[in-house]
Amino acid sequence: MTPTVVTADTSAEAPPRGRPPWRWVAATAVVTAIVVVLAGLGITYWARTPKAFGPVEGATTFDPVPVGTTYLAGDIVGPTHPVHLHSVEPNIVENSAIAIVDVVLCTARSQEPLGAVKGSLATWCRTVRAPRGTYQRFRGGSAYGHEFLVVVVRTYAPGVVKIHGVRVRYRDGLRVGDEITGTDVTLTAA
Repeated sequence: MTPTVVTADTSAEAPPRGRPPWRWVAATAVVTAIVVVLAGLGITYWARTPKAFGPVEGATTFDPVPVGTTYLAGDIVGPTHPVHLHSVEPNIVENSAIAIVDVVLCTARSQEPLGAVKGSLATWCRTVRAPRGTYQRFRGGSAYGHEFLVVVVRTYAPGVVKIHGVRVRYRDGLRVGDEITGTDVTLTAA
């Protein structure tokens, strides 16, 4: 019997090891660049759009009121987790009544929500402080012992004051937010 010799077919040999073909290198670089850019855009969008507070809802109207009286519009409730407040400012649309408008952090005195009232902060708040630079946890539900942002308006001349919510700039973990929240307030002083 004759021995059978099996030889390998050398015509279909694999390419020698070394550098991959240039097309694969270029395609890998393009795909990697696209993934990095999309991930960067996604992270930037996530970090800049936390929406911890919510939109402007509802409207409060004081009409007509005597000049020199203080009015409070409040109960702007924030998130239930801690946020660092960088700045909180009233978003004033019109102020022909030469009013002083401020936003304060009020620790509620009673279980009733503040809503919109005439009078002193001392009547409604156990403590009052500026919200800027505070690390704050807002709590929903019962208002007793909880903190709310309250808009304080005091007019000094006849005219109209229109406020479209409150602009809140804050940090929520790694995220940075800039929102207008609260209620619309219109006050006509006579």
